[in-house]
Amino acid sequence: MKTTKAFVSRFYAPVAASLVLLTLAIFTPKVLSPSGGQAVEAEIKLAFIGIKVPLSTLEADFYLIKIVLLTLGLLAFLYAINIDFSKYFPRRLKLDAYFDPKGIARTLATFRPEDLVRMNIESNWLNHLADYDSDVVSSLKRVWNALGHTDPWPDPKEESPREYFHCSGETTFVVQRKGLLTYKVVEAEGQLLYSADYPRRERKDFGGVFSLRDTSASYIRPNLIDLIKSPTVLIAPEFMQVFRVDSWRNEGPFDHILIAATRIALFPLPSFGDSIYLWKGPTGRWIPIAYCIYHANDALYLVSSKRRQLSLIWRSS
Repeated sequence: MKTTKAFVSRFYAPVAASLVLLTLAIFTPKVLSPSGGQAVEAEIKLAFIGIKVPLSTLEADFYLIKIVLLTLGLLAFLYAINIDFSKYFPRRLKLDAYFDPKGIARTLATFRPEDLVRMNIESNWLNHLADYDSDVVSSLKRVWNALGHTDPWPDPKEESPREYFHCSGETTFVVQRKGLLTYKVVEAEGQLLYSADYPRRERKDFGGVFSLRDTSASYIRPNLIDLIKSPTVLIAPEFMQVFRVDSWRNEGPFDHILIAATRIALFPLPSFGDSIYLWKGPTGRWIPIAYCIYHANDALYLVSSKRRQLSLIWRSS
């Protein structure tokens, strides 16, 4: 709520003041012009930028008033559009991720055609989901075998476990402004709890972490013309995916790279759309392997190992 009020005060209030001032500048002769050439005294107060302008003039000098109002209106507008959007996005987000193909296709349909071209998605991505599943299962098998646990994970080539697989957790999201319309994601990392709820099988839980890779994909450079058409921006930073070996304090080696493609809205209030997670397939193009739904949250609940100790072992629910 505080962020919403701050954004309204920082952006919409100056825009409203600008519209009022520009309207007065255009219609000054009708609004302020007296009859008979009598003197006019007026005072314009703009508290949000601390300006007080006393006006005392005759009807013949109303062009000066128009110029002053027009100048103040333009200044208020420039002040509004010079807003630093990075200050108004939540820096901590709770997330839920799902892996079912129907949900992935539904989330992909929310992106624009030009977004899909930029993502360089494999046209027959459904046929390549098993490649990602096999790769991840192989990594997890090595982890579990090293811990001395038997591995009852279903073979993704024989079964379709994606509908029963999901994860939840939290992430940070910190953006810095680098220029008028240039931003960079400088921090985005989090922890996840993966759960596999297979019918007539014991529940399987394991942990994972992800962290931002410092690449050119972390830069956000929206085009002004595109923003005028639609106030949303596609971001697609790269992340390193790591599985937890023993507990939240002992992590395994870096496993693979994922891209989180997300369309963020700047208006009417800064907000996140759903993300699509992409993995580089054997053809060199990107395969959508999961989708993510975000929820703003004020406090991380997976950060403290004292509050939640999670083992990367099979366990009964």
